[in-house]
Amino acid sequence: MSSPNPSFRSGRESAHPSIFVFRLLVVKTSGRKPATDRYLSKGEKIVYTEMADKKPLIILTGGISRRMNRVFKGSLEIDGLSFIELLLRNLSPLFRETLLVGSQKELERYQGDRRVRIAADRYTGIGPFAGILTAFEITEAEEIFLCPCDSPFVSARIAHELFAARSGFNADITIPLSDNRFYPLIGIYHRKVIPHIRLLVERDRNAIRFLFRKCPTLMVHFKDPAPFLNVNTWEEYERLLGK
Repeated sequence: MSSPNPSFRSGRESAHPSIFVFRLLVVKTSGRKPATDRYLSKGEKIVYTEMADKKPLIILTGGISRRMNRVFKGSLEIDGLSFIELLLRNLSPLFRETLLVGSQKELERYQGDRRVRIAADRYTGIGPFAGILTAFEITEAEEIFLCPCDSPFVSARIAHELFAARSGFNADITIPLSDNRFYPLIGIYHRKVIPHIRLLVERDRNAIRFLFRKCPTLMVHFKDPAPFLNVNTWEEYERLLGK
């Protein structure tokens, strides 16, 4: 298939020409490091990469959480570990450094924690764009890996798969897709998105879906949606705990 953007190779074109669904064959979760050689659904070879260790992990802790009585979701626990602690254990070691980006007073407990840096949001009222802009300004990184604090099951394996799938593609954004749903706050963002975000903010278009219409976006297909579970209500949390 020919691509309207010559920077992209193969892929299945979606409704918008700048968004491609890149079907990745995902092995069953085994807890092992991904194999060196992997293959796409059409047989195209991809190579395992260690690129993540040169980039910062950004755990987004913002959001008002209206449906959960404004509770700080990062402090919710599973088996005695908070959502943030789960991410620090299972995702953070892959990256150069980890930032907790938000303005909640609950983040004060991580002051002095050598595993993380705390970064207060520099913007308000613009949704997740606040955390993304703040992260780029503080880290000055070319690329960042985003994960919201209420998605506690995102692991190093997921990050490995996204970096490996993105190899060879000139994508500004790389995010997962599973069970006909995409997860915009999990994945790789290049700082090329910054001027597009600022323009959207000026126009009061603070929904992140507008950004995908401006930036080359790679959606990587995963068979299992479980790692991307996002807790937004008390009912969801209770189901997670098996209550």
